[in-house]
Amino acid sequence: MSFATFSADALPESIRICPICSKPFTSMVTLERHLSYCRRSRSRPKVRARSCWECYQAKSKCSFESCCARCVAKNLQCVYERLPAAFSSTSNPALGAAKDVEQNGSSDQRTWTSMTTLASNVIDKDGHLVLESAEPSSDGDDAILSTILTDDFTSSLAVPCISTTPTSCSEVFTSTGFLQPLKMHYPLAQQSATMLWRGLRAFPEKMLIRENFPPFIHPLQHCPTLPEPLAVCMRIAQIFASRSMDIEPFLWRTIESEQKRFLEEVHNYPEDDLLAAMQAHLIYIIMCVVGEAKHSQNWNQTMLLTFEALCDQLKKMQFEPFYRDESINPSLSWDEWRSAESRRRTACVWFLMSRIVAVKSHSHYCTITDNFRMLPLPAPKAQWEAQSEIAWAQALEAGHPNMSTIGHLLDAHQLPSDPGNMQRLDYWYARVDNLGMLLNIAICII
Repeated sequence: MSFATFSADALPESIRICPICSKPFTSMVTLERHLSYCRRSRSRPKVRARSCWECYQAKSKCSFESCCARCVAKNLQCVYERLPAAFSSTSNPALGAAKDVEQNGSSDQRTWTSMTTLASNVIDKDGHLVLESAEPSSDGDDAILSTILTDDFTSSLAVPCISTTPTSCSEVFTSTGFLQPLKMHYPLAQQSATMLWRGLRAFPEKMLIRENFPPFIHPLQHCPTLPEPLAVCMRIAQIFASRSMDIEPFLWRTIESEQKRFLEEVHNYPEDDLLAAMQAHLIYIIMCVVGEAKHSQNWNQTMLLTFEALCDQLKKMQFEPFYRDESINPSLSWDEWRSAESRRRTACVWFLMSRIVAVKSHSHYCTITDNFRMLPLPAPKAQWEAQSEIAWAQALEAGHPNMSTIGHLLDAHQLPSDPGNMQRLDYWYARVDNLGMLLNIAICII
């Protein structure tokens, strides 16, 4: 059965459907959490009023008029990122000019204009990092990546936060204190997102050679064979690299078939194969966006459902959060460290993809809580690329990173002239690999 014809009647018994929006879920807990969100969101306006630029800069209350009261009183130029719903776009010439600039952007930027927003990354009451969207996607086949990383479907995708103490997650939970929305039409944000995407879109090409795997997939050169999902992904990557119009339908059918197999085998996979399937699945998502695959909304939804099912099963097998901070919970062996580091790096790639969608979809209402600061940074290049336990132990003894989370990296970048931060950044730049460099770029769009 093709995913293009994936219907509710064909869903496994373990998959539950939201009675309000017909979204699929594999867990009753996530369905109940989504139902609460779904009921509330029906009565909410699709967008929230945002202050004009001058009020935003001064952290003052805005009256949200076409020319707000504060700007009139202070004789300031009142420019909105988006006009309040009550006013038309023609009433503000400054906004019109900004819109013209966006419309004349590169073809790569226009590719993302149909994508919707990643509205928030929040820690839920169960201690999971939940990606949630404020407004659903309406473009179906032309919004593959946004459908996977956004929309209410992602309210069911829970990646556990770092485990420190039993109360660590509840201590950081907050429904207020959001960072101010990034001005997504700013050239720096667009340019940074473009550079990020250029780095990620090369990942399928990196799957051609085992020694050159993407920086979130360990090549396991000490092992005679790869986990089956990665071995199959390498073969599909070869087809993808040499694709032409006449074989593209076969390529997408092959990816569909592999994703369907993931769903069927999710409860039979060992732990290593589950993680490998999640990593291969991210490669398939990137392939679909790069190759501009045209598929039904059902397949887009199933891509997310597959990722969620793999993630949930891995958490059940591990009896621990999806990723953990190595400085707080150090691994006892190379095998254990390699698995933990792979999960951390997989979470980093998911985070990078969410940032690209937020900018490229011109999502002016994307908010991030401070909890993203807990995401662990990838380990130094020498540790990750060690080909034996002895080499890994030597790299480990060479020194521990002086920054362990995204929050540490962000703080260092905000005050780079500080001698302590300068030293920390020098140490970081001297030891990171390509994934670390991509996270440096992502700092510009947080």
